[in-house]
Amino acid sequence: MAKKRDERLNSIYSYIRNSGYASVQELSKMFDVSISTMKRDLDTMNNKGLLKRVPGGVTTTKGELATPTSIASYANVNAEKKLKISGAINEVIEDGDSLFLEVGSTCHYAYQHLNRKNLTIFTPSLQILTTKNDNVDHLYCMEGEAVLPYLIIRGFPLLENLKRINPNKIVFSCYGLNEDYDLVGRVDYDNAVLRTLLDMRGEKILLLDSSKICVNNTFFVPDITKIDVLITDDGIDEEHLNKIREKGVKVIIGK
Repeated sequence: MAKKRDERLNSIYSYIRNSGYASVQELSKMFDVSISTMKRDLDTMNNKGLLKRVPGGVTTTKGELATPTSIASYANVNAEKKLKISGAINEVIEDGDSLFLEVGSTCHYAYQHLNRKNLTIFTPSLQILTTKNDNVDHLYCMEGEAVLPYLIIRGFPLLENLKRINPNKIVFSCYGLNEDYDLVGRVDYDNAVLRTLLDMRGEKILLLDSSKICVNNTFFVPDITKIDVLITDDGIDEEHLNKIREKGVKVIIGK
């Protein structure tokens, strides 16, 4: 029993380090425990200085929040690769398309490079929502909790809201692909989002730079065959390229 609780505490810690904040209610649903049990877990981590309890939920400690953890701080990581990917986005977008655009600096780059006309965008990215693109006629904010350190909207309301929209293109990124070409999330909640996106009816377009192929993590979603198009950069290994194409995925290489 103690081992199971320790595993849960580790998972909670990992999730909060990546998301920045979560409510008690959200975490109790995520880990399938009562509100009172979750409060005890959070109080334990707060007392150890691992996380910080705030009204209604938990966040990272003050010292961690002082570090550059927002999505903007990652914008320059592999920026050249991301620019190549975003430059190719218009190969799969047409005038009048409706798109879901996920969070992340790669998706933000892609949004800025969209040059098709009369677009409709649904997004949980606060960064996209506050960036002007004259080609976008309608820009919709997805429902959920704002996680300001990351400039994103997350939480279970987002998962439910995703089931109520019907864009014809679903554009997203992820933490990476593992050696079996499963989609990898940073934490299990990321995979809940991935699973929801893959179950939607629109064309699935994955934006992923070549450095994120063969990344291993505990959390993954099998497999890449639900992806219609992968847009990556010209640094992709030839072997990976061929194996992904063998799985029926169209690969576009931004240059």
